[in-house]
Amino acid sequence: MNAKILEAIAIILVEYARNHKTITYIDLSKGINNAIRPVKLGDPLGEISVIAHELGLPLISVLVINSTSRLPGDGYYPLASQLHGISEDQAMNDFEKEIDDCKQCKDWNKLLEYFSGKSENSKTIAEISSKVTVNDDYEEILQEVDTIENETVEQKSIRIKRNQRIVYDLKEKYKNKCQIEGCGFTFKKKDGNCYSEAHHLDYLSKGGKQVANNMVILCANHHRMFHYADVKISDMIKGSRKVYINGEGFSIKYIC
Repeated sequence: MNAKILEAIAIILVEYARNHKTITYIDLSKGINNAIRPVKLGDPLGEISVIAHELGLPLISVLVINSTSRLPGDGYYPLASQLHGISEDQAMNDFEKEIDDCKQCKDWNKLLEYFSGKSENSKTIAEISSKVTVNDDYEEILQEVDTIENETVEQKSIRIKRNQRIVYDLKEKYKNKCQIEGCGFTFKKKDGNCYSEAHHLDYLSKGGKQVANNMVILCANHHRMFHYADVKISDMIKGSRKVYINGEGFSIKYIC
């Protein structure tokens, strides 16, 4: 995907997040000078959310909604399922919380710095968008998308493929219980199973491996802490790993 287009989209989404707003696909397309049609925005939005997730940020693509239903696009739910290690049904139930997380997040500079570096953060949306040109791959929108009913669009994207088998096996191994010693927090889902989340200790985007020893099963509370707090993780010694969250020490327990 064209880096300038991704940067332009990211800047727009961050501005909307900071202003506690959502944006429609049509308005987002207009914001990048119609460089991508609204129905084609799914792929770049997915790429940006993958990057945001690996930076420890919420899935910012959830802020882009259908102008009629006022809901995220259908592509958001499988993406959230993959990144959060949850079912698509759970992703559908949780999208409002994800929107709220986006609006409350104070670390969006991480995403801007990823695309443009600290020295580029002063660029305005207009300055970035003015550099985005329409080419054969991203033709100008020719019709009002709201008039299209039940249009089927084939989409292709490049994303980090997640090994859900490892996640499933680890959740089974730890019985969906948080590996932080003494935590005990969980809740039962509608299907009767306890809820848990999988976290990659070394982010995949920074060379982390999709292997069991790079993953830990956490409760929702500790998973948020791992992403948003000041966290330092030590090496594993004798089946235990020390982790410091905002200076407070905890232990991650492993089952051999």
